[in-house]
Amino acid sequence: MAFSSSVHRLGGPSIGLSRGGTASATSSADSARRRERLEARSLSEPERRFEPDPTELDRALAALRESDREVLMLVAWEGLGPNALAKALGCSKNAAVVRLHRARARLTAAWDERGER
Repeated sequence: MAFSSSVHRLGGPSIGLSRGGTASATSSADSARRRERLEARSLSEPERRFEPDPTELDRALAALRESDREVLMLVAWEGLGPNALAKALGCSKNAAVVRLHRARARLTAAWDERGER
């Protein structure tokens, strides 16, 4: 008990809490200013979008194995998530995610190979 009362007399815990509150308020204000700057910058710059030619994408997809095309189409066109993809492929969620990652890497390589990206 003696330690507890001496901490309160010296202002121990309340000092730490008030400092934390001040730091939190400061970082919150900094975050708000940072968001405002980013929003202003994004409004002043034109939106940059990359839209591939559908025929180029078709050629890159055609260069892939059937299993890679299947995984990519299930995710991109059917909108399947990892669990649904795993169920459709008849494998575990981890295996499905790995297959998707590898298929995307092969698509990128096939597209880059043709100089179309």
